[in-house]
Amino acid sequence: MAKLSMFLERDQEKADKQFAVYDYNFMHAARYVAQGEFEKAAVHHRNLANA
Repeated sequence: MAKLSMFLERDQEKADKQFAVYDYNFMHAARYVAQGEFEKAAVHHRNLANA
């Protein structure tokens, strides 16, 4: 779990879910870049921007 103390108590669950989405997309984007799969990486980078 990420450090969520900067968020109000009522917003911490939502922030944790958003962080999980961001982390998922970041890790997949990095993996696809390393594999040279730039179109797939771009999809995850777009998702990062929208997270």
